[in-house]
Amino acid sequence: MTTKKVTVMKLKVDLQCQKCYMKVKKVLSKFPQIRDQWYDEKENIVTIKVVCCSPENVRDKLCCQGGGSIKSIEIVEPPKPKAEPEKAKESEKPKP
Repeated sequence: MTTKKVTVMKLKVDLQCQKCYMKVKKVLSKFPQIRDQWYDEKENIVTIKVVCCSPENVRDKLCCQGGGSIKSIEIVEPPKPKAEPEKAKESEKPKP
């Protein structure tokens, strides 16, 4: 059984260019795996949430279909869970 994982990707696009903006929007709408899209015009970054078992395949397809509009695609690693505080570990030890 394949497990679907949620991956966040950041696409560098020239959002000031109307043609590039529309092309990226059209390409992203073709993929059913892409759930959410956030457009940051100031930073020229489009953040997307991809739900599938192999986000690398989606990244490669986006790169091919985006043509010259998509400058780079970065897969954002999920934040690592924080380690338990030392005090919690000390309380587990038996006291003399």
